[in-house]
Amino acid sequence: MDKKDSSRFGCFLRNERQLTWHKPVGILLAFKDSKAQFRVSALNNHNSVGTVYDDVFRTMVTDSDELTVSFLNEMFNLGIKKGSKLVRYQNEVFLADESKRITDSNLSEQGKNIYYHVECESTDGDTSILFRIFEYDSAMALRRATYEDEGFVIKYPMTGVLYLRDSGKVLDSLKMIIESPDGKNRMPIEVAVMKVTDYDLMSIFEKELYFLLPFYIFNYERELAKGIDEKTDDEIIECFQMIKEMLDATAKEETIDAFTRQLIARLINKVVSAVARKHIKVTKGVDEIMGGKVLDYPEKHILNRGREEGREEGVKAVVELCKSYGGSSVDAIEQIVASMGLSQAEADHLVSKYW
Repeated sequence: MDKKDSSRFGCFLRNERQLTWHKPVGILLAFKDSKAQFRVSALNNHNSVGTVYDDVFRTMVTDSDELTVSFLNEMFNLGIKKGSKLVRYQNEVFLADESKRITDSNLSEQGKNIYYHVECESTDGDTSILFRIFEYDSAMALRRATYEDEGFVIKYPMTGVLYLRDSGKVLDSLKMIIESPDGKNRMPIEVAVMKVTDYDLMSIFEKELYFLLPFYIFNYERELAKGIDEKTDDEIIECFQMIKEMLDATAKEETIDAFTRQLIARLINKVVSAVARKHIKVTKGVDEIMGGKVLDYPEKHILNRGREEGREEGVKAVVELCKSYGGSSVDAIEQIVASMGLSQAEADHLVSKYW
């Protein structure tokens, strides 16, 4: 061991192959890379607001089961059927120091007791994300904790990271290991890693990973960083013209619906505007290809209205169920917060409306 750091997270012991966190509960975070580094300040100062890329990621997770299901299947090697419904949960978590963070996703397949948490990471090779993930996962798991005959059961979600950038620093695998106080038992938790730059257009469309399309511009980030180049700009515009045509063909074949096609196009604009902001020809060209203002699509208002009506019916059903079994309004509120992902205030308002 050659260096020792301490922070509110415990005692960190670092060598060239792994970073170990020693606390009474025994937390060890292992990196499968000898060059892995960790910066405590990066964790302590992590911004809870997020980036434009986080917003785009969350928009797709929130607005489209279709996009998210295929993404989860690829991330975790699952077999969730196309058309399956997803349940979203509250993505605000409160940490030990009482600070609030917004996770990028917190969801499950409807009717299943398996939960998913994926973070969108735009910082290349920032290994401190493992520590954030552990805090987020722990907060999520505690919300769902149950007490059984054998003891207190804390169920962790399946967790992954989508890396938007990779200059060779991103690790191919991440792992968290929870160690018992006596050191005799260890429970490994694999953190799936997925890199946008590993997928070309053919693989994206073959695997129906349309979730990755808004981030496809990251494949050109190095070229864009070299400065204005007409040939590169034209190549990028041509690429997004191809994406648009492939999206249109996919929508025509009804592989995706019109709402999803429109959503992808608008979000592509948003990310391109951020990544290629100094390249006016590119941002203008892609905007003309994809069309319109970002995130301001009428289809979303129609979808939200339908969801709002469905939510009202769901609340009514929970209220009636609690009443029939002699439950209280507090029971109904807790059930709605847990199953529908609403805040305490939202659930309180709706329950009081129908109780």
